[in-house]
Amino acid sequence: MHVTYADLAGSPKGCPDVPCVQEWDFRPAGHFSRNPVTWHELAQRAVTVRGRQLTADDVWTDQSALRAYSHANLDEFWRSSLDELRAGPGQEWVFDGPAERGEWVTEWFVLGIARLHHLLATDRLTSKTGAGRHALTAFDGRWQPIVHEALRIREGSAASAYEGDPIARLRDTIAFAAMAIEEGRRLGP
Repeated sequence: MHVTYADLAGSPKGCPDVPCVQEWDFRPAGHFSRNPVTWHELAQRAVTVRGRQLTADDVWTDQSALRAYSHANLDEFWRSSLDELRAGPGQEWVFDGPAERGEWVTEWFVLGIARLHHLLATDRLTSKTGAGRHALTAFDGRWQPIVHEALRIREGSAASAYEGDPIARLRDTIAFAAMAIEEGRRLGP
């Protein structure tokens, strides 16, 4: 997205629609990624490519707003996405076509939800890889195979514990997502 210094100085709620890319499509005006997570990431880890250096003082942050947004995201986005995954139109969007599509679903659900859990558990942002590492210790050992699978996909490793069994991978992805959403919700906003 394209935002100005003035946009970043205030809450993302006050930021107008701006040019952005959402799911690989350019939009001349939109609000994708305009949220407390993005503002906090920029405040903590911005990389200046051109222009003056962005500092943490340049960007609005509010830890309670970040937690509230992340907690709400578990219900408003991830729970409904999980319901769609469970109901899926015959799951052909997961199983028909390249195997990478099913892998992408595992990576996206397992690491995306684990990332929110990490934030709610530690009050710190992390990468999706960091979230996977967090999930390996934060959750029961039963979940390690699907978390390792998500990390394998993210990191581009070749050997899969689910080789030839995409249904088991999907089943474990759905079970992990349901559990991690509930565990994250218990941590509260």
